[in-house]
Amino acid sequence: MFDGTPDEISGLVRPGQVHRRVYTDSEVFELELARLFGRAWVYVGHESQTPKPGDFITTEIGRQPVIVVRGADGAIRVLLNRCSHRGAKVANEPCGHAERLTCLYHGWSYDLDGALAAVPDCLAGFAPEQTGPQRLQFRYHVSESPVPQILDAVCRAGLSVV
Repeated sequence: MFDGTPDEISGLVRPGQVHRRVYTDSEVFELELARLFGRAWVYVGHESQTPKPGDFITTEIGRQPVIVVRGADGAIRVLLNRCSHRGAKVANEPCGHAERLTCLYHGWSYDLDGALAAVPDCLAGFAPEQTGPQRLQFRYHVSESPVPQILDAVCRAGLSVV
């Protein structure tokens, strides 16, 4: 059993060699998800990948599929790539352009800021403003280098809605 103590972790990496558990052990992977992807800066894309409003890319942070999208207001947002209805992915393509993000499963659609925009055959009493993809906490990092690295996302345990 792997409990992730500092001594146990340091024993996996030595000068000139890395133990195969680093690449194959599910317990090491779970520890990486919690300690790296769960609370560290994670690079998700570059602003040049979404130059115009409606442009998006998809990627993953740990096990979470995300959409990086430039909104109508020009702001870049990082949204969970899951429909709030049944959890299906909203965007399946690696990149694209959309006026709205629409789930292929039941057709729920979202504005570029992540707000639920339309539900086919909406049920009486349904409050669309109370649902929508979760937005990840994120902020930009602009580098002084000639090739700026613009977009990082902070993925925290619990994925707080912003």
